[in-house]
Amino acid sequence: EVRRRFRLEFDYAREAADMAEIGDRLRASRCRAARRVVIPRPLISLTTPKVLVMEKLPGPTLLSSTRAKIIEALGEPGYLYLRADAQGVAPPPGARPPSRARMLLHAPGMWRLRRRTQRRIALLSSVLGSQILSHGVFHADPHPGNVLLLPDGRLGLIDFGQVVRLRKERQLALARLIVALADAPAPATPGATSAAGAAASLVGNDAVAEAARELGFETSRNSNEGLTALSSFFF
Repeated sequence: EVRRRFRLEFDYAREAADMAEIGDRLRASRCRAARRVVIPRPLISLTTPKVLVMEKLPGPTLLSSTRAKIIEALGEPGYLYLRADAQGVAPPPGARPPSRARMLLHAPGMWRLRRRTQRRIALLSSVLGSQILSHGVFHADPHPGNVLLLPDGRLGLIDFGQVVRLRKERQLALARLIVALADAPAPATPGATSAAGAAASLVGNDAVAEAARELGFETSRNSNEGLTALSSFFF
């Protein structure tokens, strides 16, 4: 699968066609969130299997824009310290906690930035969920570098080198697995909010395991425990 997908990355005529199809579907979608996400239009007449030409979307990545605002408010040493703290790792050289006065001064702005970022992530989830479960053709590589923040506040989704298509029965099987995971008991142990912790908390969930089998997951023993842990880790 990885080998096949890697080769597809370099067929730019195919990428242009996928980009055009997903963009057309999004623009015609009844999903309200679709109006706030932009997909560039490819210039088919200028595109070849080795050269991809598309509409330019101005603006930084959402990640770099958010990082710049935090650094502007708390300074780079403060940003590096807080990022390391959030990740649970040792702060890098030069990192130090921002002063209490600076934290208090910029607290309202940081709160607003957090809220805006959460709304933007929810927006992306809504659009990608619509692509996966409604359209059946979706952008399969939505990492932070592929999401732009446009000057008018909309989000731009770029890089369609990885596009996946799902048949209707696969869409339904995936939906059943997501619902089974959502309905499973919440993690009962402290620290089970991580993927590994959540997987451990769902050991042997019959509904999750059955939905995973239907979707095509396999483990060495195909036990309920293994399939449940694997599904929880991925989703």
